[in-house]
Amino acid sequence: MTICYSISSICSILVFLTCSSLNMFLFFLIGSVKFFINFSFCVIFPFTAEIYITALRTTGIGINNSVCRLGGILMPWISVLLFKLGFAGPFLAFALISAVSAYSAYTIPKDTTDTDLDTYEDEETSS
Repeated sequence: MTICYSISSICSILVFLTCSSLNMFLFFLIGSVKFFINFSFCVIFPFTAEIYITALRTTGIGINNSVCRLGGILMPWISVLLFKLGFAGPFLAFALISAVSAYSAYTIPKDTTDTDLDTYEDEETSS
């Protein structure tokens, strides 16, 4: 997730800086931003399901899904306001959000790979 968000942030900054000319490189960068954001979502969805204990798993997936859908509803309205900064104004915001997301993904404290999820809470309290 950290790598995908970092690459997405770098590509968004490059789009913001090189948006003056419409060429194939600009379309490649925009496609790269879309690819790496979609890839991050494909990683986040199962990761969110695995981070919760089994009893709360459906709640975790539901909250993740609702927050993502709410962001999808609000983003066009925010993007219209960011177009006042210029053609690539939204990409500057995408770069900042991706950079914050990369840092957040980097600071996730514990990996739950190969951990029995039903006993994860017990291991946390006994440590």
